[in-house]
Amino acid sequence: LRQGDAIVVGEISGKVKAMFDYRGQRIKEAGPSVPVVIMGLETVPEAGERVRVVSDDDYLSELGLVDSSGGGRRDAS
Repeated sequence: LRQGDAIVVGEISGKVKAMFDYRGQRIKEAGPSVPVVIMGLETVPEAGERVRVVSDDDYLSELGLVDSSGGGRRDAS
């Protein structure tokens, strides 16, 4: 997991704006099984939800900002 990654946790999505380790130190990358606090999600997910890193197109599709037929990006307004 890296700062800037698009993630989906259950039904919650967002981009990793910042991450902190168990000591409260800001980190830019976390490997498997490394506990981190993530800033950038819309709300707090349920405990135990799986974190899925997705491509930017997958993320925009989740938000409904990309045409599902692959036709490109749509205006968010």
